[in-house]
Amino acid sequence: MSQKENIHPLSTQEEDEDVISPNFQPRQNSVDVALDVSELEEQKIALSSKEIKRQRNLAIQLTPISTKNLKPIKVQHQKEGHIKIKESGQVVLYLPKKNKKLYFSPDGQLVLMKQINAISKFGTLEYKFERLPTRLRPWYKYVLDFVTLVRLKTPRIIYANNLLKCTMMEDDPHNSFEIEFSQARQLNLLGKASRKDQREVKVLYQKGSEDMEIAVSESTGQSQGVYLRSLAADGSKPQRQVTKFSFNIHKEIEELDDELRLYAEESLKAISICEEKDAQLNRQRGEGAQESYPIIIDERSLRK
Repeated sequence: MSQKENIHPLSTQEEDEDVISPNFQPRQNSVDVALDVSELEEQKIALSSKEIKRQRNLAIQLTPISTKNLKPIKVQHQKEGHIKIKESGQVVLYLPKKNKKLYFSPDGQLVLMKQINAISKFGTLEYKFERLPTRLRPWYKYVLDFVTLVRLKTPRIIYANNLLKCTMMEDDPHNSFEIEFSQARQLNLLGKASRKDQREVKVLYQKGSEDMEIAVSESTGQSQGVYLRSLAADGSKPQRQVTKFSFNIHKEIEELDDELRLYAEESLKAISICEEKDAQLNRQRGEGAQESYPIIIDERSLRK
């Protein structure tokens, strides 16, 4: 038999070549293996990020919005769309980057999402508040914060007399009150002579709270306080000095000096008038009566 005939049929003429078996599976290049592992890790990270985002959205605390008694308003954001409250009370949130419009009912119980496509046709999806998708919760929270801010700055009842103006805001259930004292009457009521500098007194209070804050702003004087504005570089503009006093309305009023105690007591009287009027309106509303807001109680011509 010749040498050629003794060669194994699966062998090769070249010693450096590998023998291939029928069950052989090609090995991946180490670079390919690294890429596959990297892709898997990226997928895991992406899935993990989505889950983290979903859990974060689920943790957002929401309550239904209410635009009752709110006036129409529109806030435009450059390149970011707009948010507005319509005459009907419906809230519209336009998101141009996401090609969407969201519509919120006045009581916040219904949300419509319209997808705006390239040919200006709309696809509409409807959601109830209790079954709101997680992806819409951040946008609902955005609208809720906006409506809350508007309510905080919308007067419900305004009471005025010769000493002060008290405004009760629409931010139920813990309504905010702002009381501003008339400059013309402040010092006369305190038995002091008039002063040439401008003096502003504002009282802040929130329904149900035990604390009240009085802020006294003066253009001159040496009373202790916090400087909120400083002189211009050339010294041409006067300073305004603001002194803030916070106290418990049940325990600390008697500890205030005569001036601050007067502001506190007069503020509480005005707040009580507003709350009584609001309770009366609620009873009338239950009987079907309709009111136009804000309600104005003007006693400036009655009190001397």
